[in-house]
Amino acid sequence: MSAETGSLQVEQVPLCALQQDKRNPRRHSKRQIKQLAQSIQTFGFNVPVLVDCSGKIIAGHGRIQGLRSLDYLKSPFYASNISRKRKPALS
Repeated sequence: MSAETGSLQVEQVPLCALQQDKRNPRRHSKRQIKQLAQSIQTFGFNVPVLVDCSGKIIAGHGRIQGLRSLDYLKSPFYASNISRKRKPALS
């Protein structure tokens, strides 16, 4: 995974390489995951997830769960060098 300084570049990553952040404040019900999956099927995956340089998801946990429920193997993502202190603001 890589990120350019000052700008974010969309890349593809295998879903198995992404790690859920256990401290993520948002929780998604099965109904929400199903709705996200239906949206992905209808409109495509239009908003890449945001991950840190180690592959931990910063923003997009629900979208990743929706992709997994559809048996997708990869996801578009942005890699970010954001500081650990600032990550909660994006979650």
